[in-house]
Amino acid sequence: MGDFNTSLLREKFVIRDRLSEDEVEAVTALSNRIVVPMIDQQGKIQETFIVRGHNMHSSIRLAAKMISSFQDGGKLMYEPNFDWQQVWYKVTDGFERQYNPESWGAVYFDGKCIFKEGEHHPFLDIIEKFDAMHKDDYARAVKLAEQAFQDAGKPVTIEHDTNVALVINISPEQARCGVILRGAGHTTTFNFMAKEHRGKKIKISQCLSVAAAFLEGIQLAFAVGMGKRKMHYELIAAGDIEVKKMQEGEKRLGRLNHAISQFDLAHDVNYRPERPDLFKHVVDAEKFADKILKPQIQAKLKAGELNEADWVE
Repeated sequence: MGDFNTSLLREKFVIRDRLSEDEVEAVTALSNRIVVPMIDQQGKIQETFIVRGHNMHSSIRLAAKMISSFQDGGKLMYEPNFDWQQVWYKVTDGFERQYNPESWGAVYFDGKCIFKEGEHHPFLDIIEKFDAMHKDDYARAVKLAEQAFQDAGKPVTIEHDTNVALVINISPEQARCGVILRGAGHTTTFNFMAKEHRGKKIKISQCLSVAAAFLEGIQLAFAVGMGKRKMHYELIAAGDIEVKKMQEGEKRLGRLNHAISQFDLAHDVNYRPERPDLFKHVVDAEKFADKILKPQIQAKLKAGELNEADWVE
């Protein structure tokens, strides 16, 4: 196996009509994007796909499933039995499908959308079409899209905001992954390096999966912490769907934490600065939630619906 290098981007496109001053008419397209090269045992790239998705972890897990299938059976575009729908079903099974119904995923090959599930903005298809024309210059795709609108008599300006959430470099000897997750209140940044242990080889799909577990876990920890504080201050009732999601999310955190621990046990893994504690992130999120929820809490105090002893400013 040759070296595998890729990154996950969080993207935001804002398309504005040059002839209109109405900001409300601006169109926004959001997506996570990862380039997925399929590398054979000789280190040659046989196929390259683009995976886009509503959230980071599902996008990465879809990429991991694709790579695993390629390594087991060869080129995906020549595999008639490769069931994209079934793969996506496995990626989103359980908590994701039940509590994130708006989740979507799409796969592109040579600029064409070959698989999609859920609703994504059609502008993303346009960007991938133009990117396929100039594979080494992704930024140029935005300019080409602007020109295409201009030629069609619809002059627009396209703002492209992007930040890196994950960087992955994997060789036969070791894997290096850097995670940069910008959330409310702070940015979580850490790296982990994994080497084979007791003959256990490093697999690309495993590294992607554990990176997905971290990204999902850190984001889910914030949602759980927020849910706990809302429940504490009686901002949500015990029977609300948000409470059920928070409770199931906490169980999900336990499963993600276990999966990460299993990876650590199977390989020689080092973290810098240290391995994120998902449950500590829940506690941190609860503290931050008090600041966000302060106006609602003060309103309940003023109305006499909350005991001041439960609120320390």
